[in-house]
Order: sequence, then structure tokens, then C-alpha cells
Amino acid sequence: MPSIRGHKVIIIGGSSGIGYGVAQKAVEEGAEVIVASSNIDKVNKAVKSLKEVDSKAIVHGEVIDMFQENVEDALDKLFSKFAPLDHVVYTANRVDFTTANWGLENVTEKDVWHSARTRLWTTFAVSKMVQKYVKQHYTSSYTTTTGSAYLRPIPKLPLAGTFCAAQNGFTLSVAAELAPIRVNVVSPGAVDTPIFGETPEQRQIFLGPAAERSPLKKYGSVEETAEAYIYLLKNSNTTATVVDTSSGMALPTA
Repeated sequence: MPSIRGHKVIIIGGSSGIGYGVAQKAVEEGAEVIVASSNIDKVNKAVKSLKEVDSKAIVHGEVIDMFQENVEDALDKLFSKFAPLDHVVYTANRVDFTTANWGLENVTEKDVWHSARTRLWTTFAVSKMVQKYVKQHYTSSYTTTTGSAYLRPIPKLPLAGTFCAAQNGFTLSVAAELAPIRVNVVSPGAVDTPIFGETPEQRQIFLGPAAERSPLKKYGSVEETAEAYIYLLKNSNTTATVVDTSSGMALPTA
């Protein structure tokens, strides 16, 4: 498979969780990595940690809040600083599964529009930067993130399934428009990351039942999930594709 050594990769949401896992593997592959996230302390910690993976690695840290009002201007400033880019990975999310109560009876119009803005508009905004600042070649890529909720809807989380499905439609549509840049999406299931809680005990409240629902009777690790993104960065013959890494949530439970 083609190498990404020397390629310039920006990872939005790369300071923790899946995004950090992708950044670490990209560094191991010899890529130049730009970690962009909203928390400066997490960004600095991630950059320091990534440089410890490879002392010769070229790693940059940038602060950007993907949920600010002027996000398109902020993205333009960020992307133009490092252009031309080879790859863009978008894993940023803002969902608190420890307090979310999104049962249908609680969903409001405000909730729907908020989810549309944070889960869809930001993805479109990044795609506009990809069009401007990523090399126009089939070795280049834009990889976004959806979730297995579109395959196996989760009770009390109707918005999650709705916007995960929308993300897949986005991938097909934008892949046609951005070609020859490749556009793909990774669909994780439950993954052991801080999005499900800061402590192992908090995370198990959600990860334990998710593992029981999956045919593999397990939840994913950051390392397993990050491999899916690296595959899409490297495979220059793949576009408009959803890569599932959800412990088999597309299958009926055993």
C-alpha cells in the first residue's frame, strides 16, 4: 500500500481519543502532523507526547474551536498556514454521553438545529477548506467520522442515528465534487475514549452494554479504530466509502 511518509496531515480533534490515535499512527508512518483542537493544554500535551513517539517527527499544535460562530474564517486561517496539505482527518465531536437525555419526548427544534450545525455544517466547512488547500490528486484525502448508530439505532438517542446517516450521505455527495481528492468516512461503534466519561467507571456505564449488544461481545480500542483512518489515508484507490469498525454492529446480535 502507498506510503504517507512525508505527507502533511491535519487532524481536527487530534488532541485526544480517536483523533490522537490517528495522529500517533500517522507519526509512526512518517507523516508531518498538525494536531488541531479547542483546548490549548490538551493540544500542547498531545504535541509533546507525539514527539516522544519519534524524536525526528514534525508535529505542530494549533487551537481551533469548531463550534464557534466564525468557524469558516478560523479554518481558512488554519489551513492556509500549512497549505498545501495532503490529508485532512476530522474527528472532533461535542457530545456528553454522561448527561445526554435525548429521548424523542425531550428533543426540541433547538436541539435539532444545534446538532445540524455541530455535526453537519462543520463538516461542510472543512470540505470547503479541503477544496482550497489540499493537493488536487488521488493520493490526497479527506476522512470524516460517523457512527454505528445509523446501523443500530440507540434508544433515547434519535439525533445520533439521524446525523450519522446524514454524514454518510455527505460523504457520497462531496466525494463526487472534490474528486480527485478522496473523501471517505469511518464508522466507529463504542470506543474506549473520554467521550463516554473521564474515568473507567463512567465509561463502563456505556461501553459495557454496548459490548453486550455487539456480535463480538466487545467494544473498540482507540488503536483498532485509528487503523481504519490510516487505511483510508494510504489506499489511493478508495473514495466515497464508509469503513466500519464497530465490533460488528451491522449484524444482528448473536
